Amino acid sequence: MALAEIPLCVWRKRGQTFVFHGQTIRYWTAGQGEPLLLIHGFPTASWDWHYLWQALAQ
Repeated sequence: MALAEIPLCVWRKRGQTFVFHGQTIRYWTAGQGEPLLLIHGFPTASWDWHYLWQALAQ
């Protein structure tokens, strides 16, 4: 399934999390190039970029 077509419920299950200073941080990994950090504002989520993930992972 292309990442741009991913349903919200699948997005929630495929993300990974870690705790930093008491805050849960959600992240995704894809592709094999250099890391790229995308930071969203409040109250949005990484879902804002779901149409870009496929291209960014390449």
